[in-house]
Amino acid sequence: EYIATPERMGYLFGFIILHRTVCPCLALAYAIVVKRCIIGAFRPTPQGEEPNVSSWQLFRPWLLARLIPDAHLCGVSKLLGRHYEAISALYRLLGVKVGRYVYWPGSGFNFAEPDLVEVGDYVVFGSRSLIFTSDANHRRQVVTLEAGSNVSDRCVVLPGTRVKTGAVLGSGALTKEGKTYEPGTYVGNRGNECVQLKKGSATASEVKETSYARAFSRRRE
Repeated sequence: EYIATPERMGYLFGFIILHRTVCPCLALAYAIVVKRCIIGAFRPTPQGEEPNVSSWQLFRPWLLARLIPDAHLCGVSKLLGRHYEAISALYRLLGVKVGRYVYWPGSGFNFAEPDLVEVGDYVVFGSRSLIFTSDANHRRQVVTLEAGSNVSDRCVVLPGTRVKTGAVLGSGALTKEGKTYEPGTYVGNRGNECVQLKKGSATASEVKETSYARAFSRRRE
């Protein structure tokens, strides 16, 4: 009976709403400040050099993972829904190089080393895919998704992968570390390599909007 009065019920629901909306934003803001001021930018391991495996270098991605423990930017991306440009802006604050009109998946993304990910214009993501930027030896490499490329459902993108304009990683694709994927469609993995189903011919100068990106960017017209 103590909490059942209209005034106290209003306070209760107000606190619940604040907890579900303000707290995720504060947690993400704190994570961004710590990332930019303390953790710093992640850099690729230079060719021919051994990776830096000092305690600090191992601690940095661990700390970022503790600050942002989920794939939804501390829950903020769930609040934003389909406002993908706002989600892109948040990833940029974390260090990801993101172009325009990127279609982010509902399952979210959790980049362990966001500065090592480059996402071009009109890139489309499927759900539940993973992008790795360092291997078991802690060697860091940049992952590049060029404009107009597509990463479908349940893909695993390994360090150093470059997906070129017009390339589509189909469902379940597992890339090879350091490999460049030319325009075409790739699925699964056989013999430590994606299986190419068909070749494509798109180039960076030709691609302006994919059909997916066109549907997304013009959905309100």
